[in-house]
Amino acid sequence: MQAAWGTSLAVHVAAAQGDHFPDGVWLVELSPLRDTALIPHQIAAALGLGLGKTANPLQTLVRQLSTKNALLILDNCEHVVRACGEICEVLLSRAPKLRILNTSRESLSCAGEIIFPVEPLVLPPDGSSPPLIRAAPAVELFVARAKASVPGLRIADDELPIAARICRRLDGLPLALEMVAAWAGILGLPALEKKLEGSLQSWLRARSTAPQRQSNLAATLRWSYDLLSSAEQVVLARLSAFAGPFTIEAAEAVAGYGSIPGAQVFEHVASLVRKSMLALASGASPPEFRLLETTRAFAAEQLADSPDAQETRRRYASHVLRCLTAAAEEWERLSDALWRKRYAPLLPDLRAALDWAIAQDSRVAVALAGVGWPLWREMSLHTEGRQRLNAAIALITPDTPPVLAARSLRGLSELSLNTDAVSVAYDKLLEAVSLYRQESVSPELGATLLDVAYAAQALGRIDEARRYHSEAMALLEGTDRHRTIAHAHCVQATIEISAGDLQAAEAASSIAIRLSEAAGADRTALVVSANLLEARLVEEDFQAAVEGGIRLCERLRSSPYADVLGFALGLLTIAFVFTGEEEKALIAAREAAAILREENMMFWMYDYLALRLAKKERYTDAAVLLGYANHLFARSGWLREPTALRAVRMALELLRPAMGAAELEQLIASGGHLSEERAVALALNS
Repeated sequence: MQAAWGTSLAVHVAAAQGDHFPDGVWLVELSPLRDTALIPHQIAAALGLGLGKTANPLQTLVRQLSTKNALLILDNCEHVVRACGEICEVLLSRAPKLRILNTSRESLSCAGEIIFPVEPLVLPPDGSSPPLIRAAPAVELFVARAKASVPGLRIADDELPIAARICRRLDGLPLALEMVAAWAGILGLPALEKKLEGSLQSWLRARSTAPQRQSNLAATLRWSYDLLSSAEQVVLARLSAFAGPFTIEAAEAVAGYGSIPGAQVFEHVASLVRKSMLALASGASPPEFRLLETTRAFAAEQLADSPDAQETRRRYASHVLRCLTAAAEEWERLSDALWRKRYAPLLPDLRAALDWAIAQDSRVAVALAGVGWPLWREMSLHTEGRQRLNAAIALITPDTPPVLAARSLRGLSELSLNTDAVSVAYDKLLEAVSLYRQESVSPELGATLLDVAYAAQALGRIDEARRYHSEAMALLEGTDRHRTIAHAHCVQATIEISAGDLQAAEAASSIAIRLSEAAGADRTALVVSANLLEARLVEEDFQAAVEGGIRLCERLRSSPYADVLGFALGLLTIAFVFTGEEEKALIAAREAAAILREENMMFWMYDYLALRLAKKERYTDAAVLLGYANHLFARSGWLREPTALRAVRMALELLRPAMGAAELEQLIASGGHLSEERAVALALNS
């Protein structure tokens, strides 16, 4: 039982069961004891019994309890666990009606012991509705304690996600929740959440009647930490480097050095699990371990104050780099679903390792960025990925190994290809190609050339795109990079759509889908489906685009590819605009914008939203929005595709009769000065 929060539970159980024990329920607090010989005296004192000056206080205690039908709660046994186990065995063997409830971080290992692990309270899943958040046990306790500390306090539905995040940060631990909740009414939930983003919450106080060891969260953790052996303390501090779950092999790689050989790490990890300082992650194979966030924060402070800090962080970053290198190698062999299942949990570790490396080791930072960027793509976290890759790329010097630099440059470009920074991405991709050519790295060069081809078609350079694509295919043919080859046919389809050769686009798409399905490349298959939807728009088969768009969006809503869903919703918006279903277009556009704005990928939708406004006779707003779209296309280097040109032409045909040429020109020019917020407000207001 987790002793720090097990006390309250034990007392609650005792209160509920008190009627079954006519001789009473007795709480015996053992935390102040250091001399195990005094345990019988502590028990006797709690029961109001006198042991006198007997030579064998335990035997005297046994005689006095032998006929008692009572419940003893021995609270906080972890520091005297062996002595408690021996005493419990003796008492229970001689007092048949006696029952004992112990709270401890580790089992007593005595005869007759039944262990009831106390798990953290259940937390609401991400994205839960207000009723589900309120019903989650962790939030329920948090809200109850907050209201108890500030009578009349109300937590509105729009504040519940903050309460859920606070509970999640505290791992659902009742003691921590009680401490934090007491401040909710004083600080307010937003300020309280911000407070918790700082160092360990040592400022959070428990109720005044709590034992000293529970007076604050740091004291509770210090109590448990001080009971560990010196070797266990070292291992726990080193393991705090992990931001997520870890295997025993990972623990050995990071914590097994110096005074703690790798071969000894397992026994220390096992002991830390027994003492409830580490938790076993459920359902993982091979088994994985994790630190509760509160324990990890405390242990991280111990690591920061130790001479091990830099070496541990260095080993941790090296471990994460090895894992991500394996992920890059397995990308071609694993399906999307299996790859994400295996490597998505590494994202918190990538963040932590990259943060350290950017500050301490530029080469490791560039290397991590170069193999880690697919995680941000697969998790649809393009904006975060670009920010972190930019920070790593700023550390590239002439001494950086060319392949490491090339991988990072390609990663940043991959995450920027569908944004208004495509021309910058194109330039960086050419840098990466030049570096790869220096090292004769054919497969990676081939994959990068595909990105160059895509960027070139976005910039309207169709012949150039075809040349780069042909070179990429020559490098990739005959290799085992089946997923990349499927992607190559997807890129070819995109080029053909831009060139207006829809028959060639259909043929390339058919091959891409077949290869993607064979390789388990779900994302590529969905992108191809979105490209085919775009082809329907180019063909001006708008009804087919509506029907296909609805089906595709339904498929994508159950997928992890938010960015592809945003693209498909944008295409569906366009189809609705051209079929004259303006209200449906607005609904789809609002859903698309919530995704695309976050990823900086909305710029291509404004032409169609301007046409929608013109159809609604909002002529001034339509003209201004067209001007904003002109500004974005000019800044990015993207060329309008045939469907966008059609939308602009149709909008202007509606605007010219409604206003004079000078006024129209002036309004379009003013659009270039709009803020994004104002443009979005114009585009998405009904």
